[in-house]
Amino acid sequence: MKDNEKNKKRYYHSVRLKEDDCKGCTHCIRTCPTQAIRVYDGKATIIEERCIDCGECIRTCPNFAKYAHTDSLDMLNDFKYTVALPAPSFMAQFDPDDIPLDKVYTALNLMGFEYIFEVAAAAELVNKATEKFMQENKKRPVISSACPAVVRLILTRFPEYAEYIAPLEPPMDIAAKISKDMVMKKTGCNEKEVGVFFISPCPAKVTAVNQPEGKKKSPVDGVFSMTDVFDAVMSRIQEIKETKNYEHAGKYGIIWGVHEGEIRNVHVEKKIAVAGIHNIISFFENVDDKEFSSYEFIEVQACIPGCVGGVLAPTDKFMAKTRLKRLAGRMKESTVKREKVFEDYDMKFFIMEFFNEGRKLQPRSINRLDTDIEKAMEKAEKIDVLMKEFPGIDCGICGCPTCETLAEDVVQGKASKFDCIFVLKEKIKNIKEELGDISSGKRIKDENK
Repeated sequence: MKDNEKNKKRYYHSVRLKEDDCKGCTHCIRTCPTQAIRVYDGKATIIEERCIDCGECIRTCPNFAKYAHTDSLDMLNDFKYTVALPAPSFMAQFDPDDIPLDKVYTALNLMGFEYIFEVAAAAELVNKATEKFMQENKKRPVISSACPAVVRLILTRFPEYAEYIAPLEPPMDIAAKISKDMVMKKTGCNEKEVGVFFISPCPAKVTAVNQPEGKKKSPVDGVFSMTDVFDAVMSRIQEIKETKNYEHAGKYGIIWGVHEGEIRNVHVEKKIAVAGIHNIISFFENVDDKEFSSYEFIEVQACIPGCVGGVLAPTDKFMAKTRLKRLAGRMKESTVKREKVFEDYDMKFFIMEFFNEGRKLQPRSINRLDTDIEKAMEKAEKIDVLMKEFPGIDCGICGCPTCETLAEDVVQGKASKFDCIFVLKEKIKNIKEELGDISSGKRIKDENK
């Protein structure tokens, strides 16, 4: 997927706003985990450097004013050979007793995908790579890098934990690299003739393809909404007279689509899985240094109960979770052996490009008030003064998520302190009293004439 805007912005975002549909209701500002949304003049606006494309605002907006920008299925016509990368959560959109996986994949073939490579198979490989990485690197804990929304959350709100993020490519990228190489070897075509498309349950994966963390370019060529692909598959199911047979990943890869799926095959004693973006924030805010360092591995997923709960997944998340567990239970444990993995691929294959080059993930300095230290201190003092004027109830009527964010916006020249209804009421009250005093004084003068 390419961003076709002439003036490319510093940050790419798949989560976007339909301004005409926005009613200025402030639901979104209350749920945004990075305080990236403001409502000014009756319309919401997204602060680019704060947004992590988690999709919480899409989930919350009662007016459907937020949406995820994904690729059109017409992109399949742009390549000679096409590969579908169904996420484990995609498998959960279909009842395996009613519509078997092979029938779903046959429908994908009818849609125009010539090859299908399960991301679950790549997840098994990433499990093995994680195990090897942890054996060779003793720094603990290791935080999973699989969820791009959480990686961005850490870089945005918890930069002190950025150094603990695993430098490993997520399964989507590993699947893209392997499948593209496989098609090139099989057909003799060149890389530009192969289009690899991820079927995504969430907008964060769209952003991860267009503006990846840890590398210059994603190996994925496009991202389709899971809902769009689901609808296209269901419209073709009745056409299928003969189902093809496909190879499938093992249960340890498939189960990645739900909470605690990744850690099941990470063989360490002290590990923890946290699902839900606000639960993750609570975890990082409340865990002390001693407890944090006692963990060996931390699985983090922005959605509840895992990727099956993504905003682009059409099926009820708890139904999907049950289906995926049932499907995984029917598969063999794993389709890969550790020794074989590292015969075919060295560890460099699994490591993010920047880390191979000696670079690191870069936190975003969203809390910096000014690049000049003296000016930043002056602004911090002004914020303290304003906070004494504000009621501290974080009502959101002003269009900011908290009183503190309003104070920050005021000192940055983006808002007025009178956007606070309580400060405004106090101002009006004072004006009335002043006018009353003036009026009383005038009456006294008139009476004394």
